[in-house]
Amino acid sequence: MEENREARDVSVYGIDELSKIDIRERHILVSYIRNEGFGILQRIMEDSLKTLNQNLIKATGVDAIISAHAEVNGANKFYHTFIRMLQEETMLAGQEGSTVGTIENPERPAYMPDFEGQESL
Repeated sequence: MEENREARDVSVYGIDELSKIDIRERHILVSYIRNEGFGILQRIMEDSLKTLNQNLIKATGVDAIISAHAEVNGANKFYHTFIRMLQEETMLAGQEGSTVGTIENPERPAYMPDFEGQESL
């Protein structure tokens, strides 16, 4: 039976473990994502993926197609992993900044305006 890939120790291959982002760095990252510059960067990355896809479509010959497909596949995986990790970090930043569930702001269900004030019934 094949061992779980997630549990495998990759340090034996010379790969460091994933870096951990602290609260301060996470808030800096979130502020950058909300900045106009991130939208421009994301548009450039998407255009790069489009260029690689166009190169795949234009490729002729088996070796060129296989090579272009590998490039597109690798770039797509990188982009999607990058965006997913950014989404996870922004979600964590939102949870860290939340005061819901504290003594000052106890957690309570959200009610529609028509039912506001009826939570004690």
